[in-house]
This record gives sequence, structure tokens and C-alpha cells, in this order.
Amino acid sequence: MKIIKLDVTPQFIGETIIPVEWPHRKWWYPITERDKERTSIDKSLIGKLVLVDKIIVRVGYFFQPTDVDYYHIRETVDEILKQQLSKVFGGVLPDTSVNISSNLKDVFGYGIINSALYRARKLWMEKAYQIERYKSYRHVRTFWYVNLKDVDPESVKWLRIDKIQRHMVGLHYPPSGGGDYDDYEPGGLYESQHQTVYVANQEYQQVVCRNYDDYWDGTVKIHPLDILEIK
Repeated sequence: MKIIKLDVTPQFIGETIIPVEWPHRKWWYPITERDKERTSIDKSLIGKLVLVDKIIVRVGYFFQPTDVDYYHIRETVDEILKQQLSKVFGGVLPDTSVNISSNLKDVFGYGIINSALYRARKLWMEKAYQIERYKSYRHVRTFWYVNLKDVDPESVKWLRIDKIQRHMVGLHYPPSGGGDYDDYEPGGLYESQHQTVYVANQEYQQVVCRNYDDYWDGTVKIHPLDILEIK
């Protein structure tokens, strides 16, 4: 098992900040060899306590558009909106000293900036994956693990299983084809596999992650191979 220590210092690509400063992210690592073969699940463990030394903290891609909030990329959002408005007004750019997104939001509501925010987040994510150490994660949808000894005084923990959950993991491929509807092929996953994991009870999750800084954005999950004892 190879644990990759991540750089937690914010970086820039051009003028775009790549805010990888979240403390928790440095502990994430994949075990992608597990993704290729389905692991059996025992439904009778629901409601029981299990002893584990590592947990799953994300199912999906390492970087996702929503990982960066509006305030990190507000200038990018403004620039996109300015370019769009210049097309509306015959190529005349709005005053660059004006906070375009804030003014438009105040008049028309958040809906007016949502499309620009989506584009800005997509640009941010594309640039984040250009960082050398993250290139190999670009198309990988997998389980991201954390060792308890790295984030908690106790290296093992008893957790109560609340339910099971099924996820699709694999390598992503983008859509293909030109503008012709008949030639268009949507993106998807290849080398994919359905994997089922256990979900820990909410009460116990907060105990596990009390020292996990700003992580708390989802449920703790457990891979069947990581259960050490049952009671």
C-alpha cells in the first residue's frame, strides 16, 4: 500500500489559485487495485460494532468542481460574466473596477451567476489536475481512504454500521463526437465495477473525525476488507 503525502500549500497556475490547503486532504490515498474485483458484503453486520483502523472519506474523484467555493474563484467568475456581457453590448467591456457578479446577483439573484460559476469551477478543476502530483488521479473514480492513526489519537476505533451503500468506481472517459447528434457518444466509466461498502452511524463519525480539521462534509464509510473485529 502506497500512501501519497499531498502538498497542502496553495499553488498557482497562471493567475488561477489551486487551493489545496485543506488540511484533511493530505491524508487521502487510494487503493485502486481493490476497484477491479467486487468484494462480498455481509448485511447481517448492520447494527453491529466493527473495529477498523482506516475509513473511506470520499467516493468519487480526487478533485470535483464543488471543491472550490465561489470566493476562491470570484475574479474568474467576473471575467466570464464580463466577456458574456461584452457580447450582449456589441463588444464593449464593462468597467473592470466593478464587481460584476455581486451587482448582477443583487439585481437578478444567484441564477444569473450560476452558469459562470460552473464554467469557472470547471476551469479551476482542469488546472488543478495539471499539477504533476495529481495528474494520475485525473480520471480515477475510486474510494479515498484515511488511516485513523493520522487523524485521531486512537489508531483503531469501534464504529456501528448503519447501512450499506453501493457505488460505481472505475476510470472516466469523456464524451466524444462532433456537433452531429448521431455521432455523439456520452462520457462514462470503463474498467468499471460496482462496489458495496458499509456506512458508519452518524453518532460515531463525529468522534472519529474530531481532529480532522475542516473535513466534515459527508459520511464515513468502511470497506469490507478493513473490518478487523466484530461485536
